[in-house]
Amino acid sequence: MTQLLTCIFGSLPGPFMMFVGGEEGIESLLPKLALLKSSDSYKFGEVKWWDSSQTPDEIFGISYRNKGEAKTILVNPSENEVRTPFEKWFIPYESENLVGDSFLESEAIVLRPYSAVRIDSKESQ
Repeated sequence: MTQLLTCIFGSLPGPFMMFVGGEEGIESLLPKLALLKSSDSYKFGEVKWWDSSQTPDEIFGISYRNKGEAKTILVNPSENEVRTPFEKWFIPYESENLVGDSFLESEAIVLRPYSAVRIDSKESQ
């Protein structure tokens, strides 16, 4: 669960801080979150929360959109496999599992239990 919380808190706008002892097991995530936070999408983009009625309640999702590109973090901290359709503007072209496993379908992403994924996408025209 520490890794999933790191993905959530580390992807939020603003500084990121863990409490002493909370950093165990997150070493591989920190450079990936730093890469997100150094991107133009994060620094200059618009924040888009995944809170539409199509997004399952189990999912935490945040995207940073800038100049037709977006960086997204989706986290499933539940014990259930969850399928969420892509937002209308969202066309994924690259993804990386940060924790656990997920996979892209033609119009949705499936996140296995206790998983997190980073997705790079472009905006549909």
